[in-house]
Amino acid sequence: MSNIYDFIAIGAGPANISLGAQAVERGLQPGKDFIILEKDTEVRWHPGMLLPGSRLDTHFVKDLVAMVNPMSRFTFLNFLVQHKRLEDFLNCGRSTPYRRDFDEYLRWVANALGNGIRTGSCVSEIKQDGSDLYLVKYLARDGSFQEVRTRDVVLGVGGQPKYPFGLNGSDSRIIHSADFLTKIAKLKDFKENNSVLVVGAGQSAAELVKYLLGATKNSIDVAISDFGFGIKEGTSFMNESYNGEFVDRFFDMPIETRKWFVNQRKNMNYGVVDEAIIDGLYNDYYYDKHFERRSISFLQFCRVVKIEAEQNQPIQVQFFNHESGEKFANHYNYVVLATGYEFSEPSRLLQDIYASLAFEDDSFLMERDYSIQQKHGIRSGRVYMNGNVSKTHGPAQDVLSVIAHRSRDILQSIMSRTRVKTREAAKATG
Repeated sequence: MSNIYDFIAIGAGPANISLGAQAVERGLQPGKDFIILEKDTEVRWHPGMLLPGSRLDTHFVKDLVAMVNPMSRFTFLNFLVQHKRLEDFLNCGRSTPYRRDFDEYLRWVANALGNGIRTGSCVSEIKQDGSDLYLVKYLARDGSFQEVRTRDVVLGVGGQPKYPFGLNGSDSRIIHSADFLTKIAKLKDFKENNSVLVVGAGQSAAELVKYLLGATKNSIDVAISDFGFGIKEGTSFMNESYNGEFVDRFFDMPIETRKWFVNQRKNMNYGVVDEAIIDGLYNDYYYDKHFERRSISFLQFCRVVKIEAEQNQPIQVQFFNHESGEKFANHYNYVVLATGYEFSEPSRLLQDIYASLAFEDDSFLMERDYSIQQKHGIRSGRVYMNGNVSKTHGPAQDVLSVIAHRSRDILQSIMSRTRVKTREAAKATG
């Protein structure tokens, strides 16, 4: 009889790596009690945005595990110790790690999970196997289809790059921020005397403009629907909404109160930039404008309304200027989209078990332990959402701050049921 896993996690991003690390420290064995399936051939963290000098906006203590177990061997602090860079990191005088620090840290933890992570494994469907288990089917790295059984499923598949105006990633001249460094590495002429448009007004857009100013000789336009980049708001008091215990409070709020609260927090999470990045970017902009004499323009109050990319022709971009009320068009060699990600519910993976899951207004009904509510009396195995739960569990769920807390809660829920079952089965056969 094939192995039955306590849980199978889909997606090897920070959320499920955190879950795996905490599972190991609770006594579960990777590859035996659980596995993590990842469609990419290696574990990375936004490799397209590992821009030189770019940092997280999260304190290094808010890593994969430390907020729930500061003594863990999987903390970022221990990563620094093991890589002999702790004192150098502290001498930097910053509490936020470089993106490259975090990428290496994530891979370090993933490597410690060994055969618990199966990269190059693309999940195609999740089914009920007729008992109290789930059957997960995936295309393995070697091209074969594999089927594995599990008591619980944890979904942590992350977001997909958002391409507006019906675009996709097929045209090499239109580059989403998620693939920026990966794509420009293949474009020999990208850094030399091109016209580039950056679309977006959030942190990624600001970091990309700063990179383009420092690393290329291109002329740059930046389309901003406001007057300029907005600063990320937040005070020590407001940051308490990112504490782990706030999840309980948010979950118990009426739905309308939740919506109001999320809307109030928009300037902490979305379409805003850290003050230090804005200051650094403006200084670079000033230097380029007055000394390098390069063409850089911030298209204030301008919203992109259409992008047309015909083969062997410059990219035509149509704008609407909110200040003048007029439309106009420009042509570019490249367009860089800092337009964020789409976090849709994983309907494709769950279509075979929809009948057992509870919905309201086309969205899953969620339990406090991050499991999707099930219709009464159907089964005891559960499907958990390790991410994409900001509507029910609070806006902090969209950032790294509460990953350790969420993974702990999911793991506690899994173990409180599966470990009891295992002990009862052992007694019955003993």
